[in-house]
Amino acid sequence: MNSSISELARLLEEATTYAKGHSWTVPPDLQHTLELWPQELKSIENTLVQYNNQKKKTLTLCLLDGSSKKRISYCNKRLTYLTNSYQASLLFAVKANADFVSQPLLTNHRANTKIPAYSPAFCGRDSHMMTVLDLLNDANELPVRTVILGAGGIGKTTLALAILHHPAVVHKFHERIYFISCEGCLSASMLINDIAKVLGIQNDLDYSLKEEEILSYLESSPNLLCLDNFETLWNADLQVKHTVTVLLQKFSSVFSVSLLITMRGLEYPEGIAWSKPLLSPLQALSFDTAQKVFQQISNKWDEWAERLVQAVEGLPLALTIIAHLAQSQECKFLWQQWEETNIRIIERGKGHRLTSLETSIELSIEGYHLRSHSTALVILSLLGMLPGGLVPERLNCFQYLFSDIQSTKKSVNALLKSGLVYQSFETLHVHPLIRHYSEEHLPLSAEHMKLLKQHYIDLTLNYGGHTAISTEQLLEYKNTGYILLHCLKTQVPDETLVEAIRNYSWLTTVETGSFVPELFELLEKNKDLLPPQCIIIYQLEWGNCLNDCGSLSQAYSIFLNALKYAKKQENEIYQAKVLQCLGRFHGGRGEYDLARPYFTL
Repeated sequence: MNSSISELARLLEEATTYAKGHSWTVPPDLQHTLELWPQELKSIENTLVQYNNQKKKTLTLCLLDGSSKKRISYCNKRLTYLTNSYQASLLFAVKANADFVSQPLLTNHRANTKIPAYSPAFCGRDSHMMTVLDLLNDANELPVRTVILGAGGIGKTTLALAILHHPAVVHKFHERIYFISCEGCLSASMLINDIAKVLGIQNDLDYSLKEEEILSYLESSPNLLCLDNFETLWNADLQVKHTVTVLLQKFSSVFSVSLLITMRGLEYPEGIAWSKPLLSPLQALSFDTAQKVFQQISNKWDEWAERLVQAVEGLPLALTIIAHLAQSQECKFLWQQWEETNIRIIERGKGHRLTSLETSIELSIEGYHLRSHSTALVILSLLGMLPGGLVPERLNCFQYLFSDIQSTKKSVNALLKSGLVYQSFETLHVHPLIRHYSEEHLPLSAEHMKLLKQHYIDLTLNYGGHTAISTEQLLEYKNTGYILLHCLKTQVPDETLVEAIRNYSWLTTVETGSFVPELFELLEKNKDLLPPQCIIIYQLEWGNCLNDCGSLSQAYSIFLNALKYAKKQENEIYQAKVLQCLGRFHGGRGEYDLARPYFTL
């Protein structure tokens, strides 16, 4: 513990010395690490004070109870991790500042030319990074076998490279860290050829001799072998999968080999004793982390940048592509492109998974043979229309609606394995950017879309101000709003649609305290296409929603417009309804003198 604290003090002093007198912008990941230190040191101090007080009250001064051991061990691990994180962050910060490159700080950290470059903008994966570093630093856990899972574009390769370049990992394995991309590998023999090439083993040997040479080389001293995009081989035909499994088991049987694998999906390859704890699949970045990444890459931040970061919803691949585009283009211009083209803007190069979001999604579809699962693609397209997600049991309803949907459970499992669909709180979801892709490239058929719209319209017509709300209606309120908007954007509104929007808006206002203004704005835009009574109906509900949500001046203005329109139509029934709303409006504000005339006309 004392040695770790001393090392921390030394590194702080070293950073101050090297930074003094230089123009140096501290990057977000280094800043984040520095911000964590005071919290951790305070936690360590509290633990030691608590233990010191405990010692004064017991005769067994030299013995620690189990909980104290665990607390102090955890503190030591956290301090070691933060020290390592500081070293890594400082190294890449220094590399980003040319006037530091010649400083002696870099002399003990030579770049490993066998590994692709590491992004200095990497951040937000502390938990996963710490888990892997703890495994690699624990002598009892060597060799380590672990897998980084997640959807395409979620940052698996970036995390793997951050681990491979980490000073603690470099210190442990030195130059024997190897990165092999499995992209394009269609067989075990192709994988063996690529590994042999990276290891510097002659390539004119046959498969079995080459395999023996590789295993012999790896047995000579500790190695860290990273197999990136392993799903390319794992999702090949059964014969290839079997051969690759055998090869993976052979690598795992070599005690000096630690394995780090990245692959799309949510399931670990079977047949291997994976190190515990298992890494959970990567999720999207938080907004704060996404903002740091964007600023680190683009050196820009304004209201348009904020909109772009919110639009990609923390998907690292999309985020980094947009940030690189922002280096040479104005964020406002990129946002205008985004509104016109959505994910087509997220591309820096044709046909590569790391520079094009569409390519990355297509690789997931092809790699998991989803095009042969017609039901899986229909379910993906269906989920693309449902931003609120769908509980698996509700698929039975759509299986009844869509006669061509079969084997839903098998198809859902295939989608979950691919990482294109994820499950949260027992609800199936797709990332918004994958929803954009499915809408453009895998749209529902006209018949399916017609049935989907009618289903959600019927759902709204079953409730209103005097009807009990079902669990199904509450679960589906986000999806209902999206489908109603889609109806307004793609068809001429009619009385049924207006009634559905009125009922839906009442539900959301009562249950959530908010509503979807765009529904009424689109009706207002197209009111010339509506019968007169429909105009008054939606204007009254619009005013009521605004009133219930506290937008009083807007509500009053809408009510007055409705009254004016009702008088123009000489419709006394609707005039009375508008006057009643105006009376309630004033009465709700305690303006009884103003309210009374509306009820006595």
